[in-house]
Amino acid sequence: MSDAKPTCPQCSRKIMQSVSNRCMYCGASLPEEHHLTAEEKNQPLKEKLEMFKRNEENAEEIISGMRKGMGMPERKKPKQKKSDSAQRVEDALADNSNHLKS
Repeated sequence: MSDAKPTCPQCSRKIMQSVSNRCMYCGASLPEEHHLTAEEKNQPLKEKLEMFKRNEENAEEIISGMRKGMGMPERKKPKQKKSDSAQRVEDALADNSNHLKS
């Protein structure tokens, strides 16, 4: 039984997993069975969004600890709102989903 990776129909190079439906070497259209699903294409963006959320939470904890260490009063917590970067990632996910549906 062979574990050979599929190859491009035009240049015969191994198909690399990508969000593009074209060969990364010669630009030829790849057969549909090698296209990623919308969920697979959005997965890296979802992971990035989760990373942004974790980093934001960590930054708040670090700043709060520094304020306490310096004897500064705690900052009043504003209403939870999404950071600009998290909002941009969510917008990109929505745009990508809309683009894939059309």
